[in-house]
Amino acid sequence: MIQEMRLGSNDRASTDGQSTLAVGPEDLATWRLDLQSDVLECDDAMRTLWGFEEGVAVTSRDCFARVHPEDLDLLRASVEKSLGEMSFYRTTYRILIPGGEVRHIASRAKPVRGADGQLYLIGLNWDITKERLSQRALAASERLRRVAL
Repeated sequence: MIQEMRLGSNDRASTDGQSTLAVGPEDLATWRLDLQSDVLECDDAMRTLWGFEEGVAVTSRDCFARVHPEDLDLLRASVEKSLGEMSFYRTTYRILIPGGEVRHIASRAKPVRGADGQLYLIGLNWDITKERLSQRALAASERLRRVAL
């Protein structure tokens, strides 16, 4: 159903250009978007991460509707470039979960042709919220330290 994309135990994804995040297979949410029908096939981890109910059909429109407005243009541009060049993309963005929670997402994806000739976008997402909040707290602490000196 969903084609596999695996990260080795030593693979790292850049979260901000300065630090890296190691990701284990248990942290990954996988998905495959049928670009013709706009149906997103995803695992339970993806549904949980994005706050989608089990058994409810998901489309790319549903996903884009949850992307933070400040991050939407960047994500759309990454996806369009990937599809136009048939190349891999790697990006981070925020999503808004029903109820008001904000999650920071790291995403990797690439377009592939299925055996049926259809074009699909397959990808991985993982939650980097804790890392981003830690980075912000550290930056705030550094600013306070500089002011105190």
